[in-house]
Amino acid sequence: MSRHRALPDGMRSGNNSDNAGRLQPAYMRPAQRCCTFSCVPCAAPRRRRGRQHRSSGEIKMKPVAFLSVALAVALPSAAPATEINASDRLVGAWSLVSLDVHRDDEKIQVFGPKPRGIQIMSHNGRFAVVTLREELPLYASGNRMKGTAAEYEAIGKGANAAYGRYTVDEGAGTVTFHVEASTFPNWDGDEQIRAFTIDGDTWSYVNPVPTIGPGNVHVVWKRLH
Repeated sequence: MSRHRALPDGMRSGNNSDNAGRLQPAYMRPAQRCCTFSCVPCAAPRRRRGRQHRSSGEIKMKPVAFLSVALAVALPSAAPATEINASDRLVGAWSLVSLDVHRDDEKIQVFGPKPRGIQIMSHNGRFAVVTLREELPLYASGNRMKGTAAEYEAIGKGANAAYGRYTVDEGAGTVTFHVEASTFPNWDGDEQIRAFTIDGDTWSYVNPVPTIGPGNVHVVWKRLH
């Protein structure tokens, strides 16, 4: 009788290769793939191992960084801001501050101490101006075509308006008003050159053609915002 115990059929040598695997310790057995795709380790995609190092020539620039560099090269640097010329500074709406006629040593406030008025200077070279006394009489009849002589005199002396085109001479510091029509008909068709200055929101000029005879009209306007 043999001293060796008989091995079960599944553990005898000569059987299939699975027997050898069962006899090996667990750490020596080959890894087996799970049979289900729900297993996280098996379902997760394998990452390819790329080269750990790249030469300087192989480094790729990120799209955002590339775009920033491209724009910096392609776009010219911003030009320094230039001073706004007088023509552009005149454009806008202006409220009348004062209007005085200087004749020799005399100063005449044609529209009173607190005149009212507005001057519009458009960007395309058109102008309109209206000047009024602080107070004007009402027409007692309520009809301007049936006013009294006193009413016509007060309103005629206390109001003036004109419109037309204007041009600016930067070098000479003058503005020329090409009057097309006015409530003072003697101005119709005139070209009136006026020296002017602009200081911030204050515009001043001298009109050498007043409506009351000889003298120079000193006018001051304030820009409306």
